[in-house]
Amino acid sequence: MTERVRQLPFVQSAGLTMKVPLGSGDTLEQTFQVGEQERTHTLPVTVIDDGYFSAMSIPLLAGQGFRRIDLERGTDVIISQHASATLFGDPVGAAVVGKRLRLASSGLAYTVIGIVGDVREQSLATQPAAMVYRPLVVPTDPIAEPATRRNMALVVRSSGSMDTPVSAIRRIVH
Repeated sequence: MTERVRQLPFVQSAGLTMKVPLGSGDTLEQTFQVGEQERTHTLPVTVIDDGYFSAMSIPLLAGQGFRRIDLERGTDVIISQHASATLFGDPVGAAVVGKRLRLASSGLAYTVIGIVGDVREQSLATQPAAMVYRPLVVPTDPIAEPATRRNMALVVRSSGSMDTPVSAIRRIVH
């Protein structure tokens, strides 16, 4: 569906997410262990696809974004700048790319492949929160990890009037 939406001539980018900022949707929380000291931090986690950051104009600050769905790389994560500061003490995040964090519940390890700008998830009146982004892949451990939800949201960046994109996208979804 997302690939077909991306092919529409007026669509600049499109992506999927479990939760739209300032809107509805699921955000899970998971507890991560960082470093040798076994410190733990509980942070919100959401599942996205490779087009989400572009569609939402969320800047990639360091590293790389997710590539097309690659089931072999389900242990890559991208974190927000605030998460970089919270987890690793690095508010810029450039030195965090390549570092590892583990799920406290299962010990499953993830590699940070990118740092993105912070997003105000709950309200424009509150400061951005830390966020961990997981790719839209089959989870390595379905019990411990967030997986694709049936109620994912499609986000689209387009040009021109909204009437044409909305009706064309509805036809694709239907």
